[in-house]
Amino acid sequence: MIERHEKEAAVLISVEQFEKLLEAQEELEDIAAIEEAMRDPEPSIPWEKVKKELGLK
Repeated sequence: MIERHEKEAAVLISVEQFEKLLEAQEELEDIAAIEEAMRDPEPSIPWEKVKKELGLK
């Protein structure tokens, strides 16, 4: 813990721990996005339409 004017101002952690925290945050954001998409009452776009719009066969 790093203090400034007797108040906690920052935390010093290893690069490895920082990367693990970033990965965990990204996973939580992905999970939240999936859950939100599953709650969406609008119908999804059919795969065939997506492929056609992207020029895929």
